[in-house]
Amino acid sequence: MEGMMPEWGRRQATRPGTACLFALLIAANVAAWGWAWQAHAGRPALLGTALLAWVFGLRHAVDADHIAAIDNVVRKLMQPRVGWVEQRETHHPNRMPVMLKML
Repeated sequence: MEGMMPEWGRRQATRPGTACLFALLIAANVAAWGWAWQAHAGRPALLGTALLAWVFGLRHAVDADHIAAIDNVVRKLMQPRVGWVEQRETHHPNRMPVMLKML
């Protein structure tokens, strides 16, 4: 069975960049919650609202369409001779005009 598992399916050691990314995300969350605690210490309703917004943000981040978009980008980038510039231009051509209209 060992020879039947594809190369990308084997468990690999965590890369240093991945560990640094997780450390940065954890540090940013701790800093944000520290700021929220300091800014809203006397108003527990605002801390509850901040927690609710954070949970909704996590829920939104792991929504099926976001996971599918990330999967599509990763698959496209794994193909040979496809760099980030080409991927950026073909991923969402209508996103930039929408973002500029919002400003």
